[in-house]
Amino acid sequence: MKVLKHIYIMLMSSLLLLGCEQNKVGLYEGPDEAYFLETSGSMIVDEGNPTVIIEIGTSTVQGTDRTYTVEVDNERSSAAEGTDFELVSHSVTIPANETVGTFEVRGLYDGVSPDGRTAVFRITASGEGIADYKNNYALGLFKFCSFEREAFVGNYTIYENSSVFGPYNYPVTTMPGEDEFSIYVDGLWTLAGTPVKVVFNSRASTCNIPEQAVFVHETYGQAYIKSIEDGTINSCKGSIEGLEYMVYVEAGYFDITSSYWEKDAMAPATFGKARIDFNALSPIPFGNE
Repeated sequence: MKVLKHIYIMLMSSLLLLGCEQNKVGLYEGPDEAYFLETSGSMIVDEGNPTVIIEIGTSTVQGTDRTYTVEVDNERSSAAEGTDFELVSHSVTIPANETVGTFEVRGLYDGVSPDGRTAVFRITASGEGIADYKNNYALGLFKFCSFEREAFVGNYTIYENSSVFGPYNYPVTTMPGEDEFSIYVDGLWTLAGTPVKVVFNSRASTCNIPEQAVFVHETYGQAYIKSIEDGTINSCKGSIEGLEYMVYVEAGYFDITSSYWEKDAMAPATFGKARIDFNALSPIPFGNE
């Protein structure tokens, strides 16, 4: 019995050793190459001109420091060095016996665009290897402006994609609401003379139109307006994007439209589209979208 037990142990040990040999991972014997650990990222730039740290790695461990240069790829960048951002250091040192080094980029609040811009970086070196993979890093820079209701007061052009009337645009004027988180818009859906209330959620950077009465139809009675999708606000530009709303009566809806609000420097002279004859409209029954 002892002999069988020893034979069993020897067989199991042999199988385990064979498995280890088959699964052994070979050591890396390729060239020493530098590359970005990640190839993209983003940062929100506020008045504090924040910085972001970007990492560069190497494929081998060396006994001496290695230094690489970081350059801006101006042909592929929409952001400009010195205007949208600055490199805190143009070089990266990877210490001896290590494989990772870092460099810093600072966003410049006064210059960066509210629409967002991209800075593309690349690694260069003299006498050192650069990998042919992960050799560029794209950093998106986005300006952040604190919410101020006054940024959304003024003259606008509203661009709409209506379910009934198709794409069109027209001017409106906005005025302060009763509190710091609301405005009234005169001319929405060409409802001139009927200010429509818009409410802001500054934490979520969104806005919506609460349900409210807007006109009385001769046949179908009281008509209302309300949001069905919140809009995204940009306090830097005073713009509103993706605000989707419905104009409706009890029998159905007159229109469902998605809108983009672009702030204008001055008030336009006239409406770009004839105003709607509300009483000529017939509602589309709900569920017939």
